[in-house]
Amino acid sequence: MFVVMQTYRIRSEFREEYLEAIRRIAEAGSDLGCVFFEVYENDDCKNEFTEMMGFDSWNHYERLRRIPASAEVANLSSRLADWMEGGPDAMTVTHLTSVVD
Repeated sequence: MFVVMQTYRIRSEFREEYLEAIRRIAEAGSDLGCVFFEVYENDDCKNEFTEMMGFDSWNHYERLRRIPASAEVANLSSRLADWMEGGPDAMTVTHLTSVVD
């Protein structure tokens, strides 16, 4: 299993738009073949979100990453970048590989 975690903060004025958009983005990720696509909010830090996407392997992740996003997902992702505090450069990305098979 290979997991990608992305953590970022959304500006409070965009919270409701973000929550609607991220549901559609997560659904699209699952439709493409992610093993799972979950989004969590930090209970101790409102508007800090972590996306967790699971893949069968690094190769599976690389294959899915090469598939062009639909027009809707590309538009939503672009808007999401505008809603992030500090923009995409402020996002923390972590790659995790399972050590227990």
